[in-house]
Amino acid sequence: MGPGGVALFLRKRNIELSHKYGLIDDIQATKAFKDLKKDYANVEIQFEKQAKQEAQQQRRWKQRNNPNQLPNSMSPTEARTIMGFTESDTLSNEVITLQYRTLMKKNHPDVGGSPYFASKINEAKDTLMNQL
Repeated sequence: MGPGGVALFLRKRNIELSHKYGLIDDIQATKAFKDLKKDYANVEIQFEKQAKQEAQQQRRWKQRNNPNQLPNSMSPTEARTIMGFTESDTLSNEVITLQYRTLMKKNHPDVGGSPYFASKINEAKDTLMNQL
């Protein structure tokens, strides 16, 4: 229950207690409950809109950040070039990992490197590892 729902629950409880202890009569209580019902409907509509917006944002984020849906995936030749390998080099898991660590030590954003270069190095490593 969001903040709006809590406030409405407290208003409802206040109306019930006010009526129970005679602070308001039946007509006032009925009117208060009708107003409360309208406000509750508005809160539900706002909640649904917010939920839809959050769902859209999550879908957009997943589309942008899902590596399986990249339209321009890196070619093996491009990956070898980025990692500093030639076509004649024999690659293994250990060789790729060692070269990856060497490049990331120089190009990681935490040590002043470019986030773009770091992402390209990551993508090149993944491409080459998937080929093994």
